[in-house]
Amino acid sequence: MAYCLFPCRSTINFSIPGPSLNVPTIAPPVPLPIVEGDVVLDGTTQGIFGLVELEGHNNGAFEIGIELKTNCTVKGLVINRFGTAGIRILAASCTVQGCYIGTDVSGTTRLPNGSGIVVSGNSATIGGTTEAARNIISGNASNGIEIVNSSDHTGFGLVTRSECHRR
Repeated sequence: MAYCLFPCRSTINFSIPGPSLNVPTIAPPVPLPIVEGDVVLDGTTQGIFGLVELEGHNNGAFEIGIELKTNCTVKGLVINRFGTAGIRILAASCTVQGCYIGTDVSGTTRLPNGSGIVVSGNSATIGGTTEAARNIISGNASNGIEIVNSSDHTGFGLVTRSECHRR
C-alpha cells in the first residue's frame, strides 16, 4: 500500500472545476494512499457549498475511502459506497469534522459504506461543538462508528441513525 508522508502540517485544498452549483465527485478506480503525518484534507475550500464527494462505487475490491494515520484531519467530505468503511482511523489524534458519511451531499439519501468510520487509533475526535464541525453519519450497512481496541475519543455533533460499537 502506498503512503503519503509530509514532514510538517500540510493542507490539501480543493478547487475542482465544474458548474458552481454542483458538488464535485471523485470516484477513484484504485485505492487512495494512506494519509499520514500532519495533513488536513479540507473539502470546505471547494466552491460555494464547501463539499467534495468521494464515491467508491467504481472502486471494485478497494474497500476503504480514506485511511488516516497520526494527526490527520478530514473536513467537508461526502464519503459513500465503500465496501468496508468510509474512513478508517489507524493511529492517534485524527479528526473528522463537517462530513457526510454514508449519504449523498444533502444528507437525506442513503448511499451506504460498510461501516461509516472505523477507529483503531487512540484520541480520535469525530465532530465538534460548532455547526460546521458536526457530521452526518447515517445509512451505512453496518456500524455508523466502530471503535476497535482503542480509547480516549471525543464525539460531538449531529450523528443520525448511527450506532457506536466497541470491540
